[in-house]
Amino acid sequence: LVNLAKYYENGDPTSLRLAEPGAYAAQDIDLRLPEHVAAIDLAGNEIRTDTGETHSYQQLVLATGSAPFIPPLPGIEQPGVFAYRTIDDLASIGAYAVGKRSAIVIGGGLLGLEAARAVQALGLQVHVVELAPRLMPRQLDELGAKLLLRSINALGVEVHLGVAPNLVMGKGCCSGLRLANGREIQADMLVVSAGIRPRDELARIAGLMLGERGGRGQLWIVDRLQENAAEATPLENRERSEGIEGPRDVGGVRRLRDTAEDHFIDERGIEAGVPKQRGNGDAAQFDSVEVREVGARL
Repeated sequence: LVNLAKYYENGDPTSLRLAEPGAYAAQDIDLRLPEHVAAIDLAGNEIRTDTGETHSYQQLVLATGSAPFIPPLPGIEQPGVFAYRTIDDLASIGAYAVGKRSAIVIGGGLLGLEAARAVQALGLQVHVVELAPRLMPRQLDELGAKLLLRSINALGVEVHLGVAPNLVMGKGCCSGLRLANGREIQADMLVVSAGIRPRDELARIAGLMLGERGGRGQLWIVDRLQENAAEATPLENRERSEGIEGPRDVGGVRRLRDTAEDHFIDERGIEAGVPKQRGNGDAAQFDSVEVREVGARL
């Protein structure tokens, strides 16, 4: 649970912190905010920030996160359409919702349902539109999704399953959503939570080998990784990788993912098998990984 909705309780973005400010320094992490990396010099083992400052490295980890996927629907660029991803998004949604009566959320996954509840807490009637035949299709089986749907309906949220959005209605601002089945839902604003895409611009500019966007994602935290660019390790976080990690001592090898294929952990929390080579477009091409005891079972 990302729990961005906490922002609306007091309007304080610090309530969303994963760790207190001193937690980074306590682990010898030099945290620089706000400072954006503009380029990577793989040959010189340096990065350059947008201020022109350079920093050298022995090992470089790319943990650049993700950006919301906005479906290319006609009319989606109108005022009144918002992503649900950043603090700026939350502030914009809250400001626009003043005086409005209803909203539509595209996406019935974990974040989409959180967005629906957050918008409802602002005093709006909410519709949720989900392409899949059930809510939270990646986390729940059919029975679990039915129980969840019952609870969501009991909150007063109207859910539309198994149907795709077709067009954002309105002339000059959002006035609703037309579905692929021809139904039109009237609403004053639209919130999109339809998945994410990796923010891989830096890696692409640097020439690192990347997989197809929107593919089967995974996030690797490793001790030693031999890959296609010396000492540059993508920490890939794509749509299928869920959960948030705060700053901590990783200690060994952990692979975070929401499925269990190709990943084995025995009852003692020991990594029992990781494929030695993954091709077919995965972000990092590597030859070997050092596998050691994992601190907790995944």
